[in-house]
Amino acid sequence: EKQAADRYKLLVEERSDRIASFQQSFARRILFKEIAFAFSAWCENHHAVAKARQQLQGVVNRMRRPKLFHCFGVWQEDWIAAQAERRRSLAEKRVSTQADNLQDALVENEQLSGEVRRLQAELEAKDQEATLANIAAADDRRAMLAMTSELTEMRRAHWASREAEQRVQR
Repeated sequence: EKQAADRYKLLVEERSDRIASFQQSFARRILFKEIAFAFSAWCENHHAVAKARQQLQGVVNRMRRPKLFHCFGVWQEDWIAAQAERRRSLAEKRVSTQADNLQDALVENEQLSGEVRRLQAELEAKDQEATLANIAAADDRRAMLAMTSELTEMRRAHWASREAEQRVQR
């Protein structure tokens, strides 16, 4: 009976450990995705800025004359507009990626929640089974005690009748 209770406690602890492990795994996955995404975005931005600086320096070196300087102004305006469009496009991609990540996280969260609900239902069923087993064991103990007391009473009666017979024979 004590071993069954210990095993039951061990099963409950294992289930709660499994649930905690699922939750930690889920949190780590989300964290690592975000870190990788942020680092990739930073690298892209850093390389783009470095390339743009080199291009601008090359253009400035070549455009020392006034007509060319005017052309550079036009080019620079176009370049600024292209950069703004690129930033807008990257922002849209980032929002889309984050929305996809959020959707994936929600699906995974729903799956984990379903697993938690299933494990809780299983735990409740096992708890009810254990309660019923404890009640049955208590009923069996009461029945054994009743039989033991009846047997003791029968023995007393038997010994009393034997003693009475022995007294009569003397």
